[in-house]
Parts: sequence; C-alpha cells; structure tokens
Amino acid sequence: MMSGLRLRHVTPALAVIAASTALAGCGILHQHSPIEEAVRFLPRDTTALVFTDREATAKRLKVDDVSGRDAAAGDVRRYERAFADQGWGTTQLSPYLSSMREGPFNELDVRWEVSARWGSGADARTATVWRADDSLDLSALGHSLTDHGYHEDTVDGLARYTVDFRHQAGADGLVGGLYPSAMTDVLIDSDEHLVVGSQSGAALADVARTAGSSDDSLADHLGSYESLVDKAGSAEFAAMSAGSGICQEVTPYGSSKPATPSPEYAALGHPVARALVATGDPLATINYLEFSSDNAASDDATARTRLIRSGDELREGVPFSQLGTFTVSHSGSLVEVSSQWATGPRAAVSAELTGGGPAACLPTG
Repeated sequence: MMSGLRLRHVTPALAVIAASTALAGCGILHQHSPIEEAVRFLPRDTTALVFTDREATAKRLKVDDVSGRDAAAGDVRRYERAFADQGWGTTQLSPYLSSMREGPFNELDVRWEVSARWGSGADARTATVWRADDSLDLSALGHSLTDHGYHEDTVDGLARYTVDFRHQAGADGLVGGLYPSAMTDVLIDSDEHLVVGSQSGAALADVARTAGSSDDSLADHLGSYESLVDKAGSAEFAAMSAGSGICQEVTPYGSSKPATPSPEYAALGHPVARALVATGDPLATINYLEFSSDNAASDDATARTRLIRSGDELREGVPFSQLGTFTVSHSGSLVEVSSQWATGPRAAVSAELTGGGPAACLPTG
C-alpha cells in the first residue's frame, strides 16, 4: 500500500512526464503528453504511480469553466458534484477544495497530478507532484506557507517548506485552514511551475534532485514502463506499477480472507509491469500487462481469454460475463484487455486498485 496516497489497497504497489528531448529524438516518447511530462519529475526507481489529468477530466465533464480563486461557491459545488458522480479522477486536494478555495493554491489551479512511490521497505518514499497553471502566483503560495508556520529552506536550489503537522493542524485537519497532510512538506519549482507535496522531507529532496538532473528521472530510464507510457498517450487517468509485488492476493467484498482463485487463474502469467489507462470521450478503459517475453505474453493472453469466458471475478465471486464485456489481445510482449464494465469506468479503476478484474494476476511463491 502506498502510504499517504489517496487511493487505498493499491494493487501493484500503486501510488503516486514531457519527454526529454533525447528520448523524443530516439522515438521512445513521440509526443509531449501530460503523462510524459510528469515522469520527468519522478525518480528513476519509481515502482508505482497514479496520474490524473485534472484539466482533461474537467473539460470532459464540462466544468472546466470553474477555476482558481474566482470560482463562486455554487460553481464549486457544481464542479464537486460532477467529479463525485464520476467516482474517480480527483486529486489529493479534492476533499479540501471548499476550504482551500480562497487560499493561494487549490485543486482548480492544478493541470495534472502524479503521485508516486519509489524505494522499498523502510526506504520507500512517496510524493505528489502538481503541475500548476501558469497563472498561479507561486510566490504568494510561499508567503502563505511561512505565514502559517512553515519553515522555509532550500534543497538543490528549490524552495522547501516544512511544518510540524501534528501540532500545527487544526480540528479540520488543515494547517491554517488551508493545507492538508499531503502538504506537510512542500517543494516549489518556479521554473517548471510545480508544487510538490509529501509527508517526508527526504522524498522532496529526491524529487528536487530529479528535477535538477538531466539523466536521472524515470523519463530517462523508463525500462518496463516504456510501452505503458507510450500506450497511455494523452490519457486522462493512468495507474502504473513495475517490479516485484505487482500481483497480490485479493479479498472478496464482505470477507476478511483472501479469495480462493478458480483453476483458470493458475495458468495466468506474471507481468513485469502493468497499467490501467482511461482515455477518450466517451471514456475507454484498457489494462496493459507487460511480460518478459513475447511467448509469455501469448501464453497469458490465451489463459486470460479462457478465464474471462469461464472463470469468476475474484472480488465479486461471479462470472465475468455478468460484469461487462472484456476483450483480450496481445502484441509482442504486451497483453491488452479492453473493458466495458456494466457499471461504468469507475469499476475498472476500482478493480485495478484492489487487484481484481480481468487483469488480475496471482502473487508468486
């Protein structure tokens, strides 16, 4: 689970960018999409990320006219209802929009958000990067943070602000009625127009070093993420993870014990990376599973097709045919599962983040 992230019980360690010129020149990243921009600011050893293009979602939901500190209370409620009806796509700042609305920074100032995790065990760190609108006054944000008890210093040339959240937060769970725990430690990068939040100063130091490096970001070392980032393109939402631990036991709804998988699950492969991507209008949800070889992907695609035809979904305990329409294909080492859930795209996100759905895989060992 990614401590500090909004999305809980995250499957493959899911937590929380424009491609570098060199990568674009090599054809690895062929366009500067928001997610390609986002991975530029994540450490190279990132094991999981959750990306949301807030601007794109607001536009699709027809609430992109609600912005900044000029938004009336009624418009804010209209915005919040639109996102609540969708059930996902919000940011870490979403629960506090009404409280933060008149402050120097809130969700309406965010173009995109990426929350990420890197490291492992006791060394695991998480942070959230917000790409702020160009019109946002970052100096005003810095002054507000210090006015509300944050200590200012610098790390790798960037302004960092820290606060003793446990002692400074009020009964509303906010520092000064404005800043949530996701902003316990804050980094401001004026050149890139970024605000970075974490509950760990060490995590912010990692991001600061990455932002100032020309060759040490995830964008420069995509590895098994390469095809996933490429497939994500202009995605509105993407959840990705790589490395060990991306397959896990699944607990059925209403139970406290792991599900007992039907025999069809035993034949599934073990991907080296995975993603759920939501894109387009109307919204389409696609799972991608990257395998270590073309043969492994082919075998998994065959087994996964059989599972969807004959097996039960782990969390619901009912046949996949009762939950929607799912189509499996593969190309090279990549398996693709397109889904049309009967209850809508939010079901795809819930399934991915809890280990179920048509892209489920069993833990090794």
